[in-house]
Amino acid sequence: SSRSNHFTASTLARGHGVSEEEHTEMLLRGDGAGGSDAASASSSESSVPPDGVFRTYPGASAAAGAFRTYPLNRRTLPPGIPYIIVNEGAERFSYYGMKAILVIFFTHDLGMSDALAREYYHAFTAACYFFPLCGALLAETVLGKY
Repeated sequence: SSRSNHFTASTLARGHGVSEEEHTEMLLRGDGAGGSDAASASSSESSVPPDGVFRTYPGASAAAGAFRTYPLNRRTLPPGIPYIIVNEGAERFSYYGMKAILVIFFTHDLGMSDALAREYYHAFTAACYFFPLCGALLAETVLGKY
């Protein structure tokens, strides 16, 4: 395969004194992960992917393979997906609804001129695209998340 961080169990076990079978058993038991989820290890879902390829990140140890690094085989959506869809719909409804009535509000209710109302409208639109970038930079540099 390409340089895409896909390793077989024997590749992960090589150099750690663990055979492929022992490594697979470790993955199924959740050993060596440092606080692995016992409930998921004892569930009927296998920790070994169906194609036998463990997906991990560069520099991962053999013990890191005990964490789930691939999606579960599901026939349904994860339980949080409907909340994400509703949130996205509400967010778009609010954004486009605000854009639709902003100039009318500025001109009729606040008594602004059309030119000034359009300037504020475009400033609002620019801010809606600019401030998420500021939040992303803040999250990455200061908060250290995502």
